[in-house]
Amino acid sequence: MTENPTSAAALGEASDPNDPAARGLWFANVHDFVTSYLTPNWIRRLDRETRWCRQWWRHAEAHARLDALWRSFEAHRVSPDANAMAVWWRDFADPTMGSLTRSKGPFEMCEGGNGGEHKDMSTHLWLTDPPPAGMFTDERVVAAGEFAEYDEGS
Repeated sequence: MTENPTSAAALGEASDPNDPAARGLWFANVHDFVTSYLTPNWIRRLDRETRWCRQWWRHAEAHARLDALWRSFEAHRVSPDANAMAVWWRDFADPTMGSLTRSKGPFEMCEGGNGGEHKDMSTHLWLTDPPPAGMFTDERVVAAGEFAEYDEGS
């Protein structure tokens, strides 16, 4: 693993909110994490059972899962618990990478792992119908007081 850059805040300089080190991050973004840490440490033979795409960021599920894995890594690596990184590998990296690289995973029909061509999977998205009007509310705007008024008997 590469050394964590010294943050401007640690040097007594003005903190730049776009500086990953100033934010306490080891890696600048998910791409930096995948290329600098994850793939050099997750070495598997690519075959019919283990799939990968060099353009993983073009697969929405892979991008979302790897972003979550990176954020979890950043939280675990600063934990005072000596077991935190072992837990991260066991509980986060292993299941995430197992789900991503399995034969029926998001790279199933993509040949982009062994230098082959990336296949656009957007034509394979599962469709959903809109729910009945009013079935779902915007949870972001529910006032805290509304939860206090909730009556289980209603």
